[in-house]
Amino acid sequence: MASAGAPPAHLPANKVNDEAPIKIETEDKAHQAAEAKVEPGSGQFINEKIAREPINGKAAPEGQITFNFENQPIQAVVQAILGALLHENYTIAPNVTGNVTFSTSRPITPEQAMPILQMLLGWTNNALVFKEGRYAVVPVKEAIPGNLTPRIAPAAIAKGYEVRAYPLKYIAATQMQKLLKPYAKADAVVSADDARNLLVMAGTASELANYQRTI
Repeated sequence: MASAGAPPAHLPANKVNDEAPIKIETEDKAHQAAEAKVEPGSGQFINEKIAREPINGKAAPEGQITFNFENQPIQAVVQAILGALLHENYTIAPNVTGNVTFSTSRPITPEQAMPILQMLLGWTNNALVFKEGRYAVVPVKEAIPGNLTPRIAPAAIAKGYEVRAYPLKYIAATQMQKLLKPYAKADAVVSADDARNLLVMAGTASELANYQRTI
């Protein structure tokens, strides 16, 4: 009788049994199980340096311009600031409406007039859009379609109402949208794209700067 471990008697000693199990060994590390790796985090979930920076509280330079609008139609305000003062070309959509009351407690400079105009337009649900070398005053709901596209330039150089794209790295776009809800206007978020992790927001230069600081 053949001993255990020896090939069957009808097979040559150097012949392998085709029915025997085959064991394959490989050194291909790409197919080996990945090792778990744990790295300690910093424990910081916000940019504390930016969060601690004081808001610019410098006194604005005193100018020679004063405003005193008492329940004035927004069209008259646009003409006074954008036309008579800043000498800009502009159009006003026929469905722009609203009256405002505003006065300056101290004289301002021409550079301060534009942010004031945008603020007054925002009070009446209107917006100032710069397109093709001139400004257009339109209802805010009509500011984006056909007029604006997302940009990634700094908010400080925005001319009127604009759209900004914010690429995110450490949080999903829809989650950031939820976090911004208490701090942003109701129509500020244009889109939140989780596939590209991109948050698109609209507003004036001042509003966009605040959104970016919060993000």
